[in-house]
Amino acid sequence: MSIVLLEAMAAGRPVVATAVGEAPHIIEDGVEGLLVEPKDVAAMATALRRLINDAALRDRLGRCAVAKVARRFTVEQMTRAYEDIYRNAPDDACRRQDGTGLKPWLHESL
Repeated sequence: MSIVLLEAMAAGRPVVATAVGEAPHIIEDGVEGLLVEPKDVAAMATALRRLINDAALRDRLGRCAVAKVARRFTVEQMTRAYEDIYRNAPDDACRRQDGTGLKPWLHESL
């Protein structure tokens, strides 16, 4: 997950990002930010120009981004998500490299 996107959104900054990786799952185009296709320089320039020229758009995207981060990406929610990953991981993924026992940090948290 792109922490920089979440940090910018939490700070109320309008985001322009390429629609790759986790960005489309974090940002709804036109709601919390603007997404452009990868390697489309003209689209990136157009999106940046839109933000430069439209203060109301910048403000709306920034406010919606803050609200989304506060609603969906809290420390508690992300911690639970990581805990679920570790709880549901196959046993061998949680074993030491020598094959013995659970990794200490995982064993103590269960």
